[in-house]
Formats: sequence, C-alpha cells, structure tokens
Amino acid sequence: MKASENPNPIITGSGSFLSFDQRAQKGAHLTAAFLGGSLTWGAQATDPQKTSYRALISQSLSKHYPQAHFNFIDAAIGGTGSQLAAYRLQRDVLVYKPDLVFMDFTVNDDAWNAPKDDRLLAYESIVRRLVQKGIPLIVVNMATKADIVDKPPSRPLEDYHKAISEAYRLPWADTIALMRQKINAGITHADTLWDLPNDNIHPGDEGYRIYAETVWKSYLDAVERNSISRLPPKMIHGERYMNFERFQLSTMKALPQGWHYGYPHRSAIAFDFICSRWMDTLIIAKRTES
Repeated sequence: MKASENPNPIITGSGSFLSFDQRAQKGAHLTAAFLGGSLTWGAQATDPQKTSYRALISQSLSKHYPQAHFNFIDAAIGGTGSQLAAYRLQRDVLVYKPDLVFMDFTVNDDAWNAPKDDRLLAYESIVRRLVQKGIPLIVVNMATKADIVDKPPSRPLEDYHKAISEAYRLPWADTIALMRQKINAGITHADTLWDLPNDNIHPGDEGYRIYAETVWKSYLDAVERNSISRLPPKMIHGERYMNFERFQLSTMKALPQGWHYGYPHRSAIAFDFICSRWMDTLIIAKRTES
C-alpha cells in the first residue's frame, strides 16, 4: 500500500458550526432542536421554559445573535433513551429541518453499566442520520449528583458515547468536568446543585445553569475551531437501527379480540411525560384473568 493511501477514508460532512454562526450573524431564520430526556426538558427546574439548560441555551443564542430569527424545538421526552429516539427522530426533529441540534442520552441509556448493543446501535444511528444531513450536532454528557461527589461510580457507557462523538468529530460538552472543577474550587457544592434531597438525578436551577455554561462554551469553541462533522464510511456498532419502519398500531384496520382504539390522557406528573405530547392515538389492550 502506498503511503498516500488511506485504508479508512473519511467522508467529510457539511455540519459546519462556523457556517451556522455566519448565517445567524446575517439574520437568517434558524431552527435549533434539543433532543433528549428529562434532563434536556428541565425536570426539577423552577421553570423548565426559562431555567432549564435548554431554555438557557436558547436565550444565549438569541442574545448572541440579535439579528437572527430562531425557532427552538423541544424534542425531549422524560424517562426515554436513544432506542425510542431513533424511531422518533424524523417526527420530533428532522421534520423541522433543524440547523443545529443538541443531544443528551448518556444518562438515560444507563451510563453506569456495561453498554447494551441495541442502545449503542440506536445512539449511533441518531448521530449518523444527523451528520448525514449536514446538521451541526453537540453531544451533551450530563452529570448526576453521584458523578460529582467523592468516589463517583464508573460510567462505562460514557467512553463508548465519547468514542462515537470523536469518530464523527462532534463537540463533546462534558458537564461533569465543569461541575467537579467548580466544586473543587469551592465555588459551589453538590447539595446546592441538587437542592432537592429526594432527587439525585435532576438538578435545580444552579445545576442547569452549569449544564448550560458547559454547552455554550462547547458551542463557541466549535465555532472558533470551525468544527465540521465527518461521516465514517462504516458504522462503529452496526446498521441495524438505520433501517426501520415506524407505524402507528392505531392505523391497523383489524384489532385482536379485546383490544380497542383510544386516546392518551393529558394528565401526568410532569409535562415531558404527558403522552398527548408525542402520541396521537393508541391501542388499549385489556387483560382478563382466566
């Protein structure tokens, strides 16, 4: 093999952060989407529409680009991971033709245990489909309270997600590192960031502020470096989740005995759990005891 030959050529994508920055400065109409779980939505924030990381990044973009016209998409569903997201990516994100996407699934895909193949396949499929379309993507690595105290548990899944980000040349916004830095410097404390003693997953407003600070720094750095995503010719974990068909069970013309059509309830503990946000109709199956 000649020295100039590359056995693993990289196909360059068009996901340029500098291009997004230039368009925003010129006053373009732009869409930014936030894909993830309850940490993306802002569970336990005093006002998720104002004090979540998602809201704070939206505010930063609007302030940084006063001439731009932004449309912000909330594509977060609490308690769900990348497997469901792979199926809803088209409906909840791509249909809006986003110009920038922020994604968080490391916690909801179970960061602290050995990675499950299906979750890795689904996660990479989301990344690849966004990169294929040339959409700048920032991957957010969320912290929980356990991750920033003394002797934190290992997070084996994090290494896999970070490797995917590096392979596709995506910014990796590591909230854990900045939180630990601020705690070690005496600037804040874990109990301040997670101010509700019965919830060690979702922080309060101060925790979300540091999430947003991390992500905003990652974005500005990507613009300064003119970060551009790349599309490896082969997927790291396989293509199983690149080919699928999504359809509504409620469109079936015939149902099994005992099943019937219905509608989701609007009541829920938290807004991001409300089924009517992401379900149109449903099938109800009632089990009868024999």
